[in-house]
Amino acid sequence: MEVGPRRFRARVLSAAIATLVFGSGFLYWSYGECLSAFFHFDDFWVLGRAAQIASDERASFLSIFVPVHGFLLYRPLSTIGYFLGIRLAFGNDPFWYHLVQMALQSVNASLVCLLAARVLRSPFVGLVVGLTYLTTPGLAIASCWPALCTVTAPTLFGLLALITWTSPSPVIRITLTPWWFAGALASSEHGVVLPLVLLLATVLIPTAARGRADIVTLGLLCALSAAYAGYKVYYLRFGVVADFPDPIVRGVMLQGYTPEFSLAVFLRGIGTYVAYAFSPALFLVQQTAFTKLWAGVGLLVALATTLVAFLRTRERRTHFGIAAFGGAWFVVSLLPVIFLPQHVASYYVAMGAPGVSLCIIGGATGLHVPRQMAALVLLGISLIGHWQGRNIILESDEFQFFRNFTHAAERWTRSVAELQLRPHVTEVVVPDSYLAQLVFAQGEVTKSLLCSQIQVRVARDIDLVPEQPGRVILREPFWYPRDPQARSRWLPRRCP
Repeated sequence: MEVGPRRFRARVLSAAIATLVFGSGFLYWSYGECLSAFFHFDDFWVLGRAAQIASDERASFLSIFVPVHGFLLYRPLSTIGYFLGIRLAFGNDPFWYHLVQMALQSVNASLVCLLAARVLRSPFVGLVVGLTYLTTPGLAIASCWPALCTVTAPTLFGLLALITWTSPSPVIRITLTPWWFAGALASSEHGVVLPLVLLLATVLIPTAARGRADIVTLGLLCALSAAYAGYKVYYLRFGVVADFPDPIVRGVMLQGYTPEFSLAVFLRGIGTYVAYAFSPALFLVQQTAFTKLWAGVGLLVALATTLVAFLRTRERRTHFGIAAFGGAWFVVSLLPVIFLPQHVASYYVAMGAPGVSLCIIGGATGLHVPRQMAALVLLGISLIGHWQGRNIILESDEFQFFRNFTHAAERWTRSVAELQLRPHVTEVVVPDSYLAQLVFAQGEVTKSLLCSQIQVRVARDIDLVPEQPGRVILREPFWYPRDPQARSRWLPRRCP
């Protein structure tokens, strides 16, 4: 039975709130151990820059848009802006950084619910799709690592853009969607594919924008996206040398960014990322390249089938259009990384993972399977896949590196914090390593987290550093047991 527009909107909002509440509990059950973790890897250079802005009385909001590493990692909203906001609100405790990052995943799930409920005309199905999104294996490390707001934020802005683009109001479509696109681009270069996703929605989803003003707006967004992508390619070819003149440093920064344009790489990439986007398919991660290639072929065949059904049927055209949009959305969202076989990471599926659920439910309803039944089956197999694959995720190389690096970084930082309490200690010398460079040189944790003026120097050959008054040569950090439930309460809450 059809309900009125106002009642339908109220039900959709209730479903989105339920997704937010249940999703938060689900994420805590799945990855709650991350809340007690220390900072990780790229977090440190962002922490250092955010601390500089916070302590500079002349700084303004525009300071977050000043490039730090040139245009290569220019993501001002999702890096410096994000960390600065958390720092000003909550201080130095890493618990709050992890909590906000995890909460953003729940917010994105509620937006997935809003979008799915609108295009599938069912708040219940929207709720199921939103919860299914949280079983995405690729969201695991993205829920735990604050620096991965570089994928979480463009996903948020992309979902907002799709919600406004499918709105029945032309004013909302034309005025809000460009702002969401700007937010996505300012969060990460992955936002460059958003106009193409909006174009797919325009063609395949009946409720999407199709007016003349909408087409003009979409054309402008596509032009801006092409200009951004063109400049990015130009920068990687010519501009990166000026920002990173040292060939060794430049090689490290560009490691994994060499594309390989071939059909085999594309198909293997699709097969790999399907496993990271859909928990029942997680087993594919551990399969051979040949198996992943054929998994990619299978997805593209399914996508082509839904497109043909969309073009040739009338009775179920809407459902097959939604299915085709979901599959195409997933594939298009991976274009920035799909040809980088040396740079595969699970979290890249965040932006397109909802498309897999839309593809499955849209295709099932197109085959006369009731929406609610298709949604419940989808949620059931996703939860089973998550239950069985959770240990695989938590024991993966990504999580092992996360645990080991955060624990080592915490030991080094806490050791320096303990030394600074000793009288007459003015300098600490530590051996050179990639971790030491990130934590002490780029992150400047003595200033950004310890609120101290003590100097930490990274020495290539620590055995050649002479002893002198006030200097402590720290060859290895003090030992602190790893406690998954302990928070870093030894850190100053805020810096004056």
